[in-house]
Amino acid sequence: MDKILAMDRKLITFPINGYWLDIGKPEDFKKAQEDIKHLKL
Repeated sequence: MDKILAMDRKLITFPINGYWLDIGKPEDFKKAQEDIKHLKL
């Protein structure tokens, strides 16, 4: 983001208003699996 701003380019954001979890690590993926067990998918 700093590079984009330094280039005087437009930077926009998109709000996330619900559950979000980065699952890049195995322990985070495991947590996500536990977190969604109660959902009816």
